[in-house]
Amino acid sequence: MAAPALPRLIALLDDDELSVANAAVHAVAAADPTGHLSVPALCDALDSRHDLREFICVELGAMGQDALGAVPALVRMVDTDRNNWHAGHAACEALMAIVAFPPKDEEGQPVKDRAAEVRPMAIGAIVESSLHHETHFCRWDRHKSLFLKPHLYCPFGDELKPLVPKVLADLREYMPMQQTKFWPPRQETCDLAVRIARSDPEERVRITTVVRELLEDETTDEAGIRQLEDMLTTLED
Repeated sequence: MAAPALPRLIALLDDDELSVANAAVHAVAAADPTGHLSVPALCDALDSRHDLREFICVELGAMGQDALGAVPALVRMVDTDRNNWHAGHAACEALMAIVAFPPKDEEGQPVKDRAAEVRPMAIGAIVESSLHHETHFCRWDRHKSLFLKPHLYCPFGDELKPLVPKVLADLREYMPMQQTKFWPPRQETCDLAVRIARSDPEERVRITTVVRELLEDETTDEAGIRQLEDMLTTLED
């Protein structure tokens, strides 16, 4: 049940003083953790208060699947703030926190997955955003959100398929000895390729083939060989 003070707290989301409005974001989420009233209110603020977006995303993500109603608003925000790295990053992190879930509760019982219907929308938005970003940094920021915290589980479907060509192209680009001041996220790209392979048997074959090719490539450096060998062990396990 929501706290009696919730309507007054929601009104404070429009306060001109940023510190007051920011405190209200946390208070609204805490007063109604089930999300019945707090999620619609926070989503309204997400659309209207650019200065609160990061704070709101953090609170929505912390609510987990109780914030499923926020997924459409967060999806809109993933690319709305293309020039605001922090807001787009926060939206992606919140989406994954909402559509993932712990496999078991505190008593060891299986947790019901309530996000199956909206998960393709959430993950698809992150993937689409990563494909449109021109810089390695912004693209990789989107990729990182697909890695889950150890206590969470998220079944992936075909949403990751569009990433495969780009991930394989990145592997081919990163493995030769081309170290620069801005060293690319090579290990992370390997990890993402493995993540995709685990979700799709066909892509596992495709990715494994490329890994074998790169292991035979004379331009792959020693560190790259170790990374590729680890990948191959995991893929063939």
